[in-house]
Amino acid sequence: PVILELKIADKYKELDTNCDKALKQIEEKDYAREWAEDGYTEVICYGVAFFRKRVRIKVIRMQIEDVE
Repeated sequence: PVILELKIADKYKELDTNCDKALKQIEEKDYAREWAEDGYTEVICYGVAFFRKRVRIKVIRMQIEDVE
């Protein structure tokens, strides 16, 4: 499974920071829980930030634990 979190940057130099914020939000809000309930043990998470026509993408593989 894949989880995407998208952010819009106010300045070009904020692209990296906003990608990190997007990935942090995925972790903090536990978006992967639903996939764990379906039996998955890993998800690929994308933090995507846009500034005008530019985009920056960061990717992490997240291990998720079984939910009982």
